Amino acid sequence: MNQWLAVAEVYNQDEAQLISGLLSMAAIPVKIERETLGNIYGLTIGPLAKIQILVPSEQIAAAQKILAGQIDNIINTNNDDSSIDDEG
Repeated sequence: MNQWLAVAEVYNQDEAQLISGLLSMAAIPVKIERETLGNIYGLTIGPLAKIQILVPSEQIAAAQKILAGQIDNIINTNNDDSSIDDEG
């Protein structure tokens, strides 16, 4: 039986869809789980608003590497932008 593990927890539906799309593009199956009451009432804070992005346990390491790489790219891009501002 395939066990699904959380690779990320977010509180924004758009962010959850972005992560899901990124992992799907890498051919990693993804499930998104959210507390039903949080979705019904549109909660954006607290435990009822939590959205979990799940991947099969055998692909958790690959998913973590992909997500870590994307975060590094965002940080490096932001640092590159600030260095341009400092020079000009």
